[in-house]
Amino acid sequence: MAEEPEYSLEQIEAIDREWTNNFAAKSGWDEHYLEDPVNDLAIFFEHTPGPRILDVGCGWGRYIWRFLDQGLDYHGLDQSSEMLRVAKTSNPDSRFIESSSRKIPIPHDHCDGLWSCCALSGIPKKYLVEILREHLRVLRRGGFTLFIMPINDVHEKMYTDDDGKPELYQAYYSLREFGDYVTSAGFSIVSAGHRWNQGSFSVLATRPL
Repeated sequence: MAEEPEYSLEQIEAIDREWTNNFAAKSGWDEHYLEDPVNDLAIFFEHTPGPRILDVGCGWGRYIWRFLDQGLDYHGLDQSSEMLRVAKTSNPDSRFIESSSRKIPIPHDHCDGLWSCCALSGIPKKYLVEILREHLRVLRRGGFTLFIMPINDVHEKMYTDDDGKPELYQAYYSLREFGDYVTSAGFSIVSAGHRWNQGSFSVLATRPL
């Protein structure tokens, strides 16, 4: 069996960006029902020590109204221009940043809280600590991040289209494995658990004082 080609993080991001832009441009993609992680949102709001929030991988801005209802200073970040077009159309007064999470254009220690819902499943595992350290950099000491990750068989793979062209990269973790990456990046885990009915697990972590 031939070995799977090696891809750089930049190549993976470009593949993901193309897939997401194409997906968001399709008619009716946003009509699927998705259950909001209300328990995780409540935990995040309870722990976040200030108003400055970054929604990493915000997509079409699914949770914006929940953050605004809490009176938070919201910023959404996503590398998909098409997703952000949808988000800005629905939320013209909110602020969005088009950028990779590999190099977030926000100063050190700026954010009180980072929300990351399924935003890291497209990152190869060998790059995950690098990405998490960038999350840590923009988070203030004593700030909190809540990661939500989808549950699947533990693996990582580049999926291809019918012609064999790279289409989408996905990485799936056990809760313990993902937690090890989070602590390796410098976070301290406060709580973690499965949300079986939502097909996900969540990890609440802080940047130590």
